[in-house]
Amino acid sequence: APRLLQAIAKDGVIPVLNPMAVSSSRGEPVRALLLTAFISELGILIGNLDYIAPILTMFFLMCYMFVNLACTLQSLLRTPNWRPRFRYYHWSLSLIGASLCLVVMFLSSWYYALMAMGIAGVVYKYIEYRGAEKEWGDGLRGLALSAARFSLLRLEEGPPHTKNWRPQVLVLCKLNNDYLPKHRKMITFASQLKAGKGLTIVASVLEGDYQKMAAEAQASKQGLKRVLQDERVKGFAEVVVGNSVVSSIGHL
Repeated sequence: APRLLQAIAKDGVIPVLNPMAVSSSRGEPVRALLLTAFISELGILIGNLDYIAPILTMFFLMCYMFVNLACTLQSLLRTPNWRPRFRYYHWSLSLIGASLCLVVMFLSSWYYALMAMGIAGVVYKYIEYRGAEKEWGDGLRGLALSAARFSLLRLEEGPPHTKNWRPQVLVLCKLNNDYLPKHRKMITFASQLKAGKGLTIVASVLEGDYQKMAAEAQASKQGLKRVLQDERVKGFAEVVVGNSVVSSIGHL
């Protein structure tokens, strides 16, 4: 438990645990060990382990469940860096393990299971709110990319039916000196035209050389994204750098 706590602290996704990332001269997680001992002592002072056992059981089962679920997702998504060494491994085994952990959680105590899952959900949303990005990636994002790839391939099978038609609006914006649209209400108007459906692409063209204006293009794209968020418009932002506006529009 102390080393697990130290590993979470080293990831830096929960600022409160950052002091636990420090190790001693011999590489021992002393601070995490002291915190674990303090929490354990509080549990002992309760005087009845029957109150603590269900909570510990739920968190351990939930930990095993998420490990199995992560293995299942990595296998189904065929992540390049996921290469299990166990010869007889199959993603179905991980899925069965995750399902069994979930079943045992609710069979043991359904209210403690809901409590543990609620705490895990709060921690996940907090990490998502902070926008933490780590080198281990995000399995849900990989799942979304795979679903988008599958949907795009399905669209190539044939022309869309008239009942499935949705408006696709391209909004060309002229930017000011702060890299923001001069007439931002055009974006809201375009969103009203499609009534929340279809696709909206907000684009702008910068005249010049891309090698010299790469930073300006990135700043302009971020500015367009902020305007989309402020106007509550779901769509994509794109900035093109070219020698002339007319020729650059053809690349959108």
